[in-house]
Amino acid sequence: DCSRARLSADGKLYTCLFASEAFDLKKYLRTENAGLLEDFIRDIWQHREDRYSEIRHQLTDKKDKIEMYVIGG
Repeated sequence: DCSRARLSADGKLYTCLFASEAFDLKKYLRTENAGLLEDFIRDIWQHREDRYSEIRHQLTDKKDKIEMYVIGG
């Protein structure tokens, strides 16, 4: 099971080390209702499609990726 999610310095959640798209968490980080953030992240994680670590041996074409230094990690 892949667990390589990354949170950028500007509040974006990348669900894979090699993801080229992210989910903006800022509005959820600024709310006092922590349950909203939890639910949002859970929903993202359960429905993600970029399971690189789980299917890397099956990949035949390369996706654009965002390097960690760009994300802020």
